[in-house]
Amino acid sequence: MNKHEPQDHSHHQHGHSSVSPDDRTVKDPVCGMTVALDQGKPSREYSGETFHFCSQKCHDKFAADPESFLSG
Repeated sequence: MNKHEPQDHSHHQHGHSSVSPDDRTVKDPVCGMTVALDQGKPSREYSGETFHFCSQKCHDKFAADPESFLSG
């Protein structure tokens, strides 16, 4: 049985390319947290789109297999 261990992301925010209406925050495609664009968090270009991440750990997970996070 696969069991997902919860991860503590309380020390940072997350971001992804779906920009919020105020254009200052985005959603991290890996963990779903909100990332403020002005905080210098990691980002990565993929398929002509820029994705933003809460941490290097989320960035690296996405980099290893982007399609698994984009396929819904």
